[in-house]
Amino acid sequence: MDNTPVGLLPTTGTFNFFNPQCVDDNRPCAVNVKDADPGQVVQITPDAAKTVELNDYMHDQLVQYDSKTPWQFYKLVNVQWARTPVELSGLPLPARGSLPDGTPNTQTLVNAVLETFVQNDGTGCFSCHKNPKTAAAVPGAPRYAASYSFAFERATRPKSVP
Repeated sequence: MDNTPVGLLPTTGTFNFFNPQCVDDNRPCAVNVKDADPGQVVQITPDAAKTVELNDYMHDQLVQYDSKTPWQFYKLVNVQWARTPVELSGLPLPARGSLPDGTPNTQTLVNAVLETFVQNDGTGCFSCHKNPKTAAAVPGAPRYAASYSFAFERATRPKSVP
C-alpha cells in the first residue's frame, strides 16, 4: 500500500518506488519512464471504490487476527474477471491462437510496480495474459497457447539425462 502514490505527484510521503524529493539536474525525476535512473513509479489509474472499502475491512480483520501480519499492508486495487467465461476444454486443441478474454468486467487493470510502462486505458490482465505461448519443443516447432501464463514461454528443454 506504500509502493507508489496514486494519480498525483506528492511533495511529501514515504513510498517504496517513489521519492517526492527526487531531483535530477535540478528538475523533478522522470516518472514512469523506462530505464530512468533514478526511476520513479506512480499508479495512474485510481483504486476501484469498492476495493477501498474492502481493503479497510480486511485490514481490520487481519490485524485482529495477527497484529504483525504483513498482509495488513497489502492493497487490492481492483479485480478483473470474465463476465462471459469460456470453457477452455471446449477449444480445439492444441490451441495456437490467443485464448478468450471472456469479456472482462473492466478493461483497465495494471500492477503499477510490475507493469509500470503499460499503464494505459484499455490495458488489463486479459489484454496481455490471453496471448502467452509455450516454448517451442525444438526450433521451428509450433508454440501453443499457455493457459494465461508467460512462465511456459520461458521454459527450456531439459538436457538429456545419462
